[in-house]
Amino acid sequence: RGGGPAGQRSETRALGWTAGLSLPGRGRRRGGRAPALENTARAWLGAIVRAARRAGRGHRKDRRGGGPAGRVEIRGGGKVRAGVDVIDSPAPAAEPIPIEFSMDRTFVPDECVRQTAAGSLIKVHFVGKLVETGKVFATSFHTGSNPVKFTLGGADMVEGWNRGLVGMCTGERRRLLVPYTLGIGATSVKSIPPFSNLRYDIELVEQSVPKDEM
Repeated sequence: RGGGPAGQRSETRALGWTAGLSLPGRGRRRGGRAPALENTARAWLGAIVRAARRAGRGHRKDRRGGGPAGRVEIRGGGKVRAGVDVIDSPAPAAEPIPIEFSMDRTFVPDECVRQTAAGSLIKVHFVGKLVETGKVFATSFHTGSNPVKFTLGGADMVEGWNRGLVGMCTGERRRLLVPYTLGIGATSVKSIPPFSNLRYDIELVEQSVPKDEM
């Protein structure tokens, strides 16, 4: 692919391309040796473009550059190689619309001595599900499992939890619907796909006094 002679064997080969891209009666030297991979690929792509144009699928304007949609482009090393036609690449998928954040108190104890605040060290049990499918992706309610311990309002916690667990009493249970913008966003974590809206059922097991109140 570095611009050597047409009969020179390419160092980089894709499986099946050397034989599969050779066009009958074209591009072969004496002795039956196949032309370089790049030249054969260009001829193959050109044949597809010509067939598409004959079928009436060519001559649409390219949305990005105003050129024909039936042209093919080969890029290498950040440069566009001359003499090759251009083909449209698919547009990236649009981000889905996030759900609205919500918090519901599903159980409130009769007595509430203290409520959580930013800086409180709390312990919770939870079940996390994907809103779209209802699939459980994480839970702390397994037999013998310990509750999750963290500081409310910390940067290492899901923002939906920091918002939804403020003012909570020990023993209280809440259901949070967390949009992906307040969850893990466009990243993928274990069994959570990117752009996932999440549902959490959370029970506050224990809390401590925030440091600024000590």
